[in-house]
Amino acid sequence: MLEATLDELAETGYRALSMEAVSARAGVAKTTVYRRWPTRADLVRAAFAERVTSLSSARDTGTLRGDLVDYYGALTKQMSSGIGRSLVRVVFAEGDDPELAELVRHVRLERTKLPRGLVARAIARGEVPAHTDASFLLDTLGGVLHYRVGLLGQSLGKRELGELIDRAIVGATAKLG
Repeated sequence: MLEATLDELAETGYRALSMEAVSARAGVAKTTVYRRWPTRADLVRAAFAERVTSLSSARDTGTLRGDLVDYYGALTKQMSSGIGRSLVRVVFAEGDDPELAELVRHVRLERTKLPRGLVARAIARGEVPAHTDASFLLDTLGGVLHYRVGLLGQSLGKRELGELIDRAIVGATAKLG
């Protein structure tokens, strides 16, 4: 049902998304959907959460760079998929909808938990300084990826992703002042 929700959302947008259309696409009764997710927001939140969960484990490569290449490589692949691009368009096209804006805020917070942990792990092992600005690092990477992959539809190879991560790490670890 959650995959059907994402498919329907990508096709129709958030405002036009209906529980009836999701149930029809999933081949289940409307009551089945309403029993688990009483509102459209609950259903979409669960579908987005499943997407975030699919990226919730990252192997420890032994380096911050390797960990970030692994994580952001998977995120880029997800964003580059047809449904990923459609969901980005939905978010930008309907971002003024307060309900959708709250869902997106929640997803963004969840999506940063794992990479923040990767930065903390790198600090703990002494790979990067304690003053490393995790917010700058993650905002830089997230912003560039959403712009290039989500909005422009560009592909991002592993080498280019690695170079982007290298530059972001240099900026995040610079001691200012």
